Amino acid sequence: MKKKIIGLFILLIILFPKSTYALTGSLTITCNPSSAKAGEKVTCTLNGSSDEAVYSIEVPFSVTNATVTFAKSDLWAMEDDYSNNKIQQVAKTDKAVIGNFLIGTFTVTINENATSDAVLSISNAFFDDTDYQHNNVENTSVTIGVEIPKGLKNLEVTGATLAPQFTRSNTAYTATLGKDTTKFSINSSATVDSDSITITNTDTGAQLSSTDIPFATEEGKDSMSITISVGSGDRKVDYTLLVRKEAEPNTVGHATLSSLVVGDKTVTNFSDEITVNPSNIDSYQVRATLSDSTNYKFSNSGLPSSCSVSAGVLTCNLKGENSFPIAISSNAAGGESKTYILTIKKASSGNGGSSGNNSGSSTTPDTGRTVNNNPQTGNATMGIVAIILVTSLFASLYLYKRNMQNFE
Repeated sequence: MKKKIIGLFILLIILFPKSTYALTGSLTITCNPSSAKAGEKVTCTLNGSSDEAVYSIEVPFSVTNATVTFAKSDLWAMEDDYSNNKIQQVAKTDKAVIGNFLIGTFTVTINENATSDAVLSISNAFFDDTDYQHNNVENTSVTIGVEIPKGLKNLEVTGATLAPQFTRSNTAYTATLGKDTTKFSINSSATVDSDSITITNTDTGAQLSSTDIPFATEEGKDSMSITISVGSGDRKVDYTLLVRKEAEPNTVGHATLSSLVVGDKTVTNFSDEITVNPSNIDSYQVRATLSDSTNYKFSNSGLPSSCSVSAGVLTCNLKGENSFPIAISSNAAGGESKTYILTIKKASSGNGGSSGNNSGSSTTPDTGRTVNNNPQTGNATMGIVAIILVTSLFASLYLYKRNMQNFE
């Protein structure tokens, strides 16, 4: 009887085995935006779905043409550690997840040198149910379109200073050669190796090599224009390069004044700081001229509003005391510059003029005649003349009286 019972039990096990039902799970990845340029970041969301409660997950992933970081959602308990490109998480205590749930987010950074799309792939992932049974989920992946960069990756001109500094977004540059440089070379490479580079003399249309290019300008020009073309078709980018030599320093003339008249005073000695005391400061004119008006000019900076500049002449119509700079600059790069500080003050007692002319007299601009500007000297002279006249008068009277006496 006992053997019959055991046999029946075995038969029941064979006929009615323990349920082997497994949960059904899936993974999805969505990225926003779906495309990006090299160096840009894209956020991708990883979601899961299961028809049974999930206790833990393991999600291996890989990425091409990009790097990733991952941040789990608050459904999961383990610390973030994805250095092995594998997401391993356990649901928080007593909170096994079921249905649709957020696993976390990837931050995908496209490689700077990426020349093809970035792909984020997941394979051999599984969900563990509450009985700790592995349940594999289907592989999945997402493609992030990479906008392949065009144009040059770098640009240098040997023996020259390039301005502005090279960037991918700028296509116009100026290269300044040393004054003794007769040849130069262009060092450049395309962002995508398969894109060709051609260098052309824009003025003549002649194609140039990239090395030992002679600096040759067309008649009437002081610069050479070059076009650098990268790629073809819709990938073609043209760069313009203006090549010129550094300017010769201006050695003609000097930044000096040839004359300066303030009211009735003419300044002849030009120091850095000039003080002038015209006789009348109620209304007067300042007139300055340049020694070399061809190569130099007056600056308007700091001048009173009543001043004007024309053909190397500075004219100001002023009232009262004033102080302002007279600045002179070169018309060409490398020329010298000079700034005089002119101060006009009311003449004080005993003050005979200016720091530039202390002779006590001045030449009037309209007539050129010399005018005595020292009232003390004038009064002394008048006194001497009066004494001489009175003495002469008494002498004449004395002689007249004596002659009359002799006549009698």
